[in-house]
Amino acid sequence: MRPLPLTVLVFVTLIAQGAFGAMCPSTTLTDTDRATMANKHNALRSTLAQGRAQTQIGFAPAGKNIYKLQWDCTLEASAQAWANTCKFEHSVRNDVGENLMLIGGSQPTSALLTGAADSWWSELREFGISDSRNILTPAVFDRGVGHFTQMAWGNTKKLGCGVAKCGTSNLIVCHYGPSGNYLYEPIYQLGAACKLNSECTTYPGSACNVIEGLCVDPAYKDITIDTPGGISTSAPNLNNRCSATEMEQPSKALCLSSPCTLGYTCKYSAVALNYICCAPAPNDCSSTDVLMYYGGTMPVYCPILGNTGQCMAPYSYCMYSPSWRQNVCCRQNIGK
Repeated sequence: MRPLPLTVLVFVTLIAQGAFGAMCPSTTLTDTDRATMANKHNALRSTLAQGRAQTQIGFAPAGKNIYKLQWDCTLEASAQAWANTCKFEHSVRNDVGENLMLIGGSQPTSALLTGAADSWWSELREFGISDSRNILTPAVFDRGVGHFTQMAWGNTKKLGCGVAKCGTSNLIVCHYGPSGNYLYEPIYQLGAACKLNSECTTYPGSACNVIEGLCVDPAYKDITIDTPGGISTSAPNLNNRCSATEMEQPSKALCLSSPCTLGYTCKYSAVALNYICCAPAPNDCSSTDVLMYYGGTMPVYCPILGNTGQCMAPYSYCMYSPSWRQNVCCRQNIGK
């Protein structure tokens, strides 16, 4: 019989307020709150998969089969129900992970949620993972990393959180499914972040989000957020935010200052959600050219005679200024 997962508590004096949402029945969180917290978790899990998550002495090892978390209304309901009890202790759950935090003061709900997530994740930098095999041993858990390990648990693929005002404080509860924090099991699988769908093997039919290095369960659906004008930022591609022919890339800027992968052009940006949509632009550069990006708000053009002014060695010759004129096509040999 598999042992019950370990649980941890944390008290932090920082700083909720209720809001109305449409994705789930609960009206405590807005869809923006939900998207913000899901994106926060996935951004952190992405750094872990790609070997960029900081520890005390460097970076945690890269991981494979780390799944992108989908917001789940059932988990939100159970988390909110427990938060409403104002009990700063763990609830009774069946294969559901749980992180708790008590925060004093007043600030927006989304700030409470992301503040809790940042605090939980900071355990990695403060205490690290002391087992070279990345196994959750009692010694690892006892160092005080239980919140981080639940956030990082590779097999976990769903998330739901709740927030409740409890006197002068706020109780933040997040539920995770399937649960993590099982003793003597890997926190996540060591290895390179996925680049191919075939490398995502935990759940059959999974896909790889190459940009994030995260695996995506076939049932994954992102959160749809409508602007006041009724334009949705959600579409039926891998992450349900860009159109079927576009690729999502992480960015905190507008298209005017956001680069896309070679062969793609920025078509849509959502600064609040930290992503851009990149549409295929196969004719921007020829197969012998390299696209070089120049940020800012001013167009970039190739100088006359293709001199080296806009390109870098060994691709030193500027050959063409694409239709999206914040980049140029550079060639290694002007005669080819």
